[in-house]
Amino acid sequence: MRRGHRPRLDERCDAFQSLAEEAGYDVNIFQPRGGGQYGPSWAKEQKQLVDWVRSLPKPIGIFACNDIRGRETLDACATADIPVPERVAVIGVGNDELLCELSDQRLTSVDVNPIRVGYQAADLLSRMMQGQNVPAKFNVSPRRVVERQSTDMLAVEDPEVADAVKYIRLHACDAIDVNDVVQEVAVGRRVLERRFRDLLGRSLKSEIVRVRLARARELLIETSLSATTISYRCGFSSPAYFMDHFHKKVGVTTKEFRESARREEDPDPDED
Repeated sequence: MRRGHRPRLDERCDAFQSLAEEAGYDVNIFQPRGGGQYGPSWAKEQKQLVDWVRSLPKPIGIFACNDIRGRETLDACATADIPVPERVAVIGVGNDELLCELSDQRLTSVDVNPIRVGYQAADLLSRMMQGQNVPAKFNVSPRRVVERQSTDMLAVEDPEVADAVKYIRLHACDAIDVNDVVQEVAVGRRVLERRFRDLLGRSLKSEIVRVRLARARELLIETSLSATTISYRCGFSSPAYFMDHFHKKVGVTTKEFRESARREEDPDPDED
């Protein structure tokens, strides 16, 4: 999706289109229409976006040029009553926490590693001031894709199991338990447990804990919140249980996990 009249973002769009087409995929690009030099008003552009999303073949994935456009796309899907991610999966760029966490429909986004970009830019500026020759352009690899609900699609044909998975992924951090899932899906517990395990290879309780731990890993990487605060935010009954379970499942303590993530993030300007 182009942002419109933004060369850097258009370059990102062109590169994505080229890679997708090389891989054998068809690409549809949203192009805002009208409005002169600066494009249409936000309201008109959003209506165009809604119409464009409606016109796309489904299911489909949409790569937005940044997180603002990603949020606008999620809003367009809501206006068009199109389920996300079941019919349209959306991914943004920038990993702006405020934008990505704005609602229950949390936005998956590419972490572009802005700290390393800043250090590389400062290093190039320093070399230029010393009279050294520097490249006109350099590339910094994205750090990772931060997965959230907007792409969290699990293809299962059993509708009750799919509903259970969706409910767990939306509410696992609200301190729900297996009984809450069973009540939401309205299928007998033993039947649901059996079908869930047959399709996913794990129990309802294991899925709840898995989603909570995934969220805990995000918060350990992206925030400076204490492990105690994270434990409660992720729906665990106590910090001690959370930290013990985290160690067993992840293989390191919460402190070690956070320190390792920060070492990976720490930029090295001398690195090629």
